[in-house]
Amino acid sequence: MAESGNQPKFVTCHCQHCSGNIEFDSSDFSFGETREVECPHCELTTLLFVKHAKSPPISSKSIFKKVGKLHIMSGAILLFAVSIAVFAVEDCRNSSWTDSASSITCGCIVAHISAHRIGTVLESNGEGLGDTPMQGSYLIQVTLSNLSPTQKIEFSSWRSQLFKSGEATLTDDNGNQYANYRYDLPLENQPDDLTIYPGSWVQDLISFQIPVQNRKWLHLELPASKFGGWGTLRFQINN
Repeated sequence: MAESGNQPKFVTCHCQHCSGNIEFDSSDFSFGETREVECPHCELTTLLFVKHAKSPPISSKSIFKKVGKLHIMSGAILLFAVSIAVFAVEDCRNSSWTDSASSITCGCIVAHISAHRIGTVLESNGEGLGDTPMQGSYLIQVTLSNLSPTQKIEFSSWRSQLFKSGEATLTDDNGNQYANYRYDLPLENQPDDLTIYPGSWVQDLISFQIPVQNRKWLHLELPASKFGGWGTLRFQINN
């Protein structure tokens, strides 16, 4: 007699802070789903996701309907392009704001704020290519996870870069906008451009002017163009 319900399917995911292995039952995870849990190793909040989940099947029936033999090749190319688009990019244009304790999914990319605090960063190397503050600044660390089982994603940092656009912006409820600092050297030795491999993740550290104390919230806007998407990821950091 066949058993009802899903059988346990145990997989492993790495903690986005300490890289420790977390084993969990993925049998009830849907495609692209993530869940926040406390890491049993470092006790910080991290995301669980299935690294090698298969995408929902894309029916070729509607694509090839009423298509003659001479259009078989073009239809196949279209189907391939659609399947790549499902994994790689998605329209992230959304007017709503996501609480900083939650994550935003954009195509195969999941973004969440893993830390935000006032701290000290590296000083200028003296070449005069940046405007690095010599003391404290407001640091925001964003973690990006690639859920695709096959597609690598090219990512460029949201911190200010010479001759590059699409940097992160930070504003508050008082109408203040805070400077996004550019550095002579990569912040904490992190390169400006990174590759996010399938099932892997990276962290981007952005440094802003220190916000005023008398505020209710901060709005962080992250252009999705930095990883090949459209629109903007919008987080609200409540005071």
